[in-house]
Amino acid sequence: MTKVHHVAKAAIRRVPGIGLELRYALDGELRSSQVHCEAAALAANAAPPYAEGRDPFTGESKRVNTARYLAGGTPFGDPTNPDTPISRNLTPDASTGLPAGLTWEQFRQVLRTGADLKHLPPFAPSQEHDLLQVMPWPIYQDMIDRDLRAIYEYLRAIPSLPSSP
Repeated sequence: MTKVHHVAKAAIRRVPGIGLELRYALDGELRSSQVHCEAAALAANAAPPYAEGRDPFTGESKRVNTARYLAGGTPFGDPTNPDTPISRNLTPDASTGLPAGLTWEQFRQVLRTGADLKHLPPFAPSQEHDLLQVMPWPIYQDMIDRDLRAIYEYLRAIPSLPSSP
């Protein structure tokens, strides 16, 4: 177990509402990141993002759909079109415990380059140069490694959920 993994796992705590805050120490510096970014990640990676009867867009009091938190399945376009991008499950793989089934090196590559290592449609801009179309990887690609690692460790710490149908 790496030092980063050990420190990060020990420092995860609940944040009011939903999610976890990750406090981690590296190089003698205590850093804090709320890495779930509800505004983007929740909307894209939970289907539906809000619990039944708790959708703030319909005037109800907000409650996040914790049963599907970061489990993917949100279509970005016509759900009957096989080329419609669908958000991916970011929770740990049930058999490996790895977020989205990705090793740290693969996760880092995806966030730095947008490469779709699972090669699922749509293949954009081409099948040979397949980039993720829903994941906002350009926002993450300039983050320092220790912040990307904090996100990775956070995703390792959340419950594993099956992908949405």
